[in-house]
Amino acid sequence: MGDPRIILLRDVIVTAFMGFLFLATLIPLETRWFTMRPTVLLVGRQLFRPSQISLDRSRGSETRNARIRMVMTGFRWSMYGLTASWGVLLILECVATLIMVYAAPSLSMRVGWKWAEENDYTDKN
Repeated sequence: MGDPRIILLRDVIVTAFMGFLFLATLIPLETRWFTMRPTVLLVGRQLFRPSQISLDRSRGSETRNARIRMVMTGFRWSMYGLTASWGVLLILECVATLIMVYAAPSLSMRVGWKWAEENDYTDKN
């Protein structure tokens, strides 16, 4: 039989991968074909409909355009902050789970060595 702790760590791999994915999307990578965006922004685009604000600079006053740029800058920074927070917290959850699984005593240590030996009915060859 394998170590039961491995079974407990199965989901930690997915959590760690998602945390690193969140943090990787913070890298400002831009090519002709691809622009990296924060994960929270990408998920938000899928959940909500596009904004009704027109960003056309040929129409409207300069005050309105300046306000839109200011709001978009704040929004952009909040998306980066949320993405960084999610990435760091997912990785911290992974580390905490690893510590809890390996720091927890095994069944034989909790119950007692003598009881475990007396009630071991496995086939010993």
